[in-house]
Amino acid sequence: PHSILVAIAVAMLISFPAESQDMTSGFRMLEKGEFIEAKRFFAAILETDSMNPTALICYGRATGLSGNVAEAQKVFNELLIINPESEEVLLNMAESDLWEGKGQPAATIYEKILANNPTNFAALLGYANSKSMLQEYEEAYRIIKKAIAVKPDNAQAKLSRKFIRLGLADNLA
Repeated sequence: PHSILVAIAVAMLISFPAESQDMTSGFRMLEKGEFIEAKRFFAAILETDSMNPTALICYGRATGLSGNVAEAQKVFNELLIINPESEEVLLNMAESDLWEGKGQPAATIYEKILANNPTNFAALLGYANSKSMLQEYEEAYRIIKKAIAVKPDNAQAKLSRKFIRLGLADNLA
């Protein structure tokens, strides 16, 4: 889950302005893995601004990463009803599938995102990880190389590449 967390958080910061709420401390909580605290933080924002898309996505992430994936997916599904093409929401939905070990639904979502935006780093990284989860290591390796081409210095992509190579080697052995 942490392999994509930073990429998603950055995408959220870029895509959704924090409008009148300062959410910096909530973002930090997510980055530090303080998911229960982050859930409380974003829930408080939603009490006064129930349709704030950034707070909803972050609340969903915090909820899922603190152990309640079904509730997180409910939040993401509600956001997809409002905006079915939102890359940020789709990325989070796909990642929530990975939290449950469901590589195929995640891969399908990542494919949809990449069809419209083939250089989306978070989608490339998640797609590679979903293919690795499905033990499709050759495909995962091809995809992770694309992700690294987009962000050559990204430590999470390099770590994923390491584990994909190990899976590929084990599969070949």
